Amino acid sequence: MGKYSGKILLSDLDGTLLNSENKVSEENKKAIGTFVEEGGKFGIATGRSLTNAAAFLEGVRINGYCILANGGQLYDYDKKVYLEEFGVPRGEIMPFLKRCIDERPRIGVQVYAKDMSYIVSREEYADPCVVKDHLPVIFDSLENVMEMEWIKILFSGNEDELSWLKKESSYLEERASVDRVRSAINYYEFLPVRINKGSMLVKLRQYINDTDVIYAVGDYYNDIDMLAQADVGIVTENAPDAVKEHADRICADYNNSAIADVIAHMIACAPHVL
Repeated sequence: MGKYSGKILLSDLDGTLLNSENKVSEENKKAIGTFVEEGGKFGIATGRSLTNAAAFLEGVRINGYCILANGGQLYDYDKKVYLEEFGVPRGEIMPFLKRCIDERPRIGVQVYAKDMSYIVSREEYADPCVVKDHLPVIFDSLENVMEMEWIKILFSGNEDELSWLKKESSYLEERASVDRVRSAINYYEFLPVRINKGSMLVKLRQYINDTDVIYAVGDYYNDIDMLAQADVGIVTENAPDAVKEHADRICADYNNSAIADVIAHMIACAPHVL
C-alpha cells in the first residue's frame, strides 16, 4: 500500500495538464510518476479523443480510467477497452450541420467517431491551428461519415460565428436532441443529452472501490459538472472566475505545473476527503 493508494486523480488536458505550449511540464510528469508508483490511479478527463490526446502525453504515466469526448466515452487505460460510450443522434442534427456548412462556411465542423475525428466543413476554410491541435484528423464529407456512430460534434470559430451557432441551434437543445457546451474560447460542442464529464464520473464509480477518493482538476465551463461529482473538485488559477466558484480548492495555473501542485499540496497533505 503506497501513500496514494485509494486516490484517483482525473485531470483535464487543455488549460490544466497542458501548458500554453500544449506540453506537459517535466514537473508534472515527475509528480504523476511518483503518484502512480505510490499506488495512485491517474487518468485524463478531456474533450479530446484517445488518439488525439495520446499525441500530447508522451512520458506521462497513465494507469487509471479516462473520460474522453467530454463524457461521451469511459476508457480503461490498463485493459485498453472502452467501458461506456454514448452518441448524438445523427438524423436529428444532420439538417443543422448541413445548414451550418452552407451558411457559415468558416465555422469548423468536426465529427468525433469512436477512434477518429472527421472535419466535414470546407477544407479551404479550415483553421490550420485547429487542424494541428486535433491531429490525427481526416477531411471528409458529411455524407461519408453518416453511417458511423457519432460521439460528439465540435465546432470552432470566432465569437460572432459561435454566437450565431448558439442562437440558431437552440431548438436542438429545446427538443432534447443534444446538450450544448462552450468548451473553450473558440470551441462549441454538441454532446449526448445529459452526458458530460460529471455524468461519466458518476458511472466511473461503478468500477472502483467505495472507499476510493476521486480528485478532479479542470479549468473551464465543460469541467463544472465533473467538479461537482468529484470528492474534491480543484480548479486551476487560470480558470474564469465563474468556474472557480465551483471549486473546493484552487491550484497553480497551467503554466506553473498545476497537477504537480495538486499532488504535492492537496493530495499528499490530505489523506481523507477535504
